Amino acid sequence: MLFAANVGAETVEKTINVVFADYAAGGQNAINEEHDLGDGLVIYTNNCWFTDQLRIYSNPTMGYVVSEPLLGTLTNVTLNAAASDKNSTGKFEVYGSVDGSSWNLIKEVSFNSTSYANYEITFSKELNYKCFKIGIASTSYGAQLRLKSMSVTFLEEIVDTYDIAINKYGYATLYLDMPYTMPKGSTAYYCTTSGEVARLLPIEGVVPAHTGVIIEAAPNSTCTLTYSTETNPAAESIKSDNQLIGYTEDTEVTFEDYSYYALNANKDGKVGFYIPKAATETSFTAKAYKAYLQVPKGQGASMFVIQRADDETEIIPMTATTDDVTYDLQGRRVAHPTAGIYIKGGKKIVIR
Repeated sequence: MLFAANVGAETVEKTINVVFADYAAGGQNAINEEHDLGDGLVIYTNNCWFTDQLRIYSNPTMGYVVSEPLLGTLTNVTLNAAASDKNSTGKFEVYGSVDGSSWNLIKEVSFNSTSYANYEITFSKELNYKCFKIGIASTSYGAQLRLKSMSVTFLEEIVDTYDIAINKYGYATLYLDMPYTMPKGSTAYYCTTSGEVARLLPIEGVVPAHTGVIIEAAPNSTCTLTYSTETNPAAESIKSDNQLIGYTEDTEVTFEDYSYYALNANKDGKVGFYIPKAATETSFTAKAYKAYLQVPKGQGASMFVIQRADDETEIIPMTATTDDVTYDLQGRRVAHPTAGIYIKGGKKIVIR
């Protein structure tokens, strides 16, 4: 599914054409051998031989090919196929599955010629099949299905909008695989660090795909983003500076060259980037479609205060020592402190 979204979906028909001679060869009688055919089509071969043709054997076990789930609803598979010259009579079966765990027979096909011909298999779109399986069904010795090419057609879901929940402080992080625009009253920022400060810089116009951002909007609201087909070269150019990263699936990330921080707030409501709560000493699990602050090892801190680039407030690190100057818990200079907790001379003080 494009745009990883949840409402307003439409579909477009997409066909992937595969000529097996265009790909690297595999092993003979290979078991569970993976082949990435591009455009989101991945297959696994069992008792097959992926050469200039895809050969599906009947001995020593019934061979078959199975696909990973496609990015939409399967509607058609067309095979350019022939029998082996060792045994020109055979059958093959094509199955469909919603998730790859249980299979329904779609069509059984008899073939009896060594000449290549097209065999078309139609899938009902109402059944929402995402995977297909092609298996030899002949028991006679030497029966073999040879595929020269294959086309796979499916309805790819394109989603127009994406809803993201804004926390009670007015922020959320996001990493999407498609470009989008922000609604009025909200802003997407990219981020750079300086000392213990994470500076938020606004992205004007379309937010490019694969860009980590922090979104500012009304607290406790739902922010609806809109898919865009436009490009934004200016925003693309900031990616090398942006220290917010993300993934489109849950990913285990190790602390080898970088330290990582998640948007959070402490018990005093101080919003910033903190070490992820579930992190171990060596790694943490980055959640899909969330953005995380990435800082080179040696430049890390216990946390990073967030500050918009247009905010002229001077932020002093919590570890700084000054004489008679008082700061709040966000490191901002306070001329006339009222009741609360502050930093003075590098130490916490309480004014009651």
